Amino acid sequence: MTGMDCRTGRALAVLALLMIGGLLLSVVLSAVVAGFAGLDDIAAIRCSVVLQNLLAFIAPALLMPFLVYGKDNWSFGIGRRAGVPSYVWVILIYIVATPAINCLVAWNESLALPGWLSPVEEWMKNSEASAKAVTDKLMADNSVAGLAVNIFCMGILTGIGEELFFRGALQNVLAGSFRNKHIAVWAAAVVFSAFHLQFYGFVPRMVMGAIFGYAMLWTGSVWVPAVAHALNNISVVVLTYLINAGVADEDSVSIGVADGFPWLALTSAVLTVVLMIVFNHLKCDRYGRNRVASV
Repeated sequence: MTGMDCRTGRALAVLALLMIGGLLLSVVLSAVVAGFAGLDDIAAIRCSVVLQNLLAFIAPALLMPFLVYGKDNWSFGIGRRAGVPSYVWVILIYIVATPAINCLVAWNESLALPGWLSPVEEWMKNSEASAKAVTDKLMADNSVAGLAVNIFCMGILTGIGEELFFRGALQNVLAGSFRNKHIAVWAAAVVFSAFHLQFYGFVPRMVMGAIFGYAMLWTGSVWVPAVAHALNNISVVVLTYLINAGVADEDSVSIGVADGFPWLALTSAVLTVVLMIVFNHLKCDRYGRNRVASV
């Protein structure tokens, strides 16, 4: 670690303040819009999701680099282009990792805290239930139009917004403070997972965040993890829609989860690591250095 200089500390403070301000503003504006437009519950939630992504994630990710680092560094990987093979690789890694992630989800959901931490566990369960209630309400719209809107709001916009913030901005700032870029990747992944306040999915979300982080690190373009993140969210939206419509079975979301030894999940994890190592190797230049976005 090189030590956190003043500009890095300022960047983190500005990013946090812009995000908090964006969250508060999105809450106020969504309430105002819902009231004046007479939106129903589902439309109001969608409005809130859109405003949150625009004001709390995308705007801070664009403004912070300009305010702290100047106009020459405003993009933070946003303006960097990656070739088609990079997108193919990250999508392949996401598909291969799915059974392992599903197994982590099942394991994380089964965790229980010691009895003396029961108040904390109760709070965690309530937080999880609140988030699930919001998601279930959005998914209750089984119309094709509702599916399209959910794909845009929860899939595309959320995938782009969160990646611009957590990988494009936060991870790049942290990468400037650590010699070992792995620390920046995992630190951003931890913050990313903690922000969702869904503790029974903390570990798998953190791992997915790390995969997105390495995609950013190795390509220098935030659009590669944004595509993978959006694909993950869209697949959840579409699969839930198909399950609610009776087209797909609920077992579709538990591929890799087994009563006995999780051989499929283990194979998935090993292959994921292998694919990421190969991906990293292919994204190195002829001098053996990773092409990473600079800050």
